[in-house]
Amino acid sequence: LAAHHESRFARLRGVLDGTGRTAVDLVPVLYSRELDISQIGFAIGETIAHLHCMLGRGEAQREIGADGVVRFTAA
Repeated sequence: LAAHHESRFARLRGVLDGTGRTAVDLVPVLYSRELDISQIGFAIGETIAHLHCMLGRGEAQREIGADGVVRFTAA
């Protein structure tokens, strides 16, 4: 399980840069297959959980834009 999560963190680190991305933008990075409506909510929650863990590890930053949207960048 730990190795699985580390591979997910690596995928996110590979795409996070100076361009802010929302959790919804990042769902396809972790889930390459087509998701149905019930799976999308789960996938967004899992993506946010991974991003919050990365925040705690100092690997990501979170910014709230003037539009009120939360975006993530590399730390």
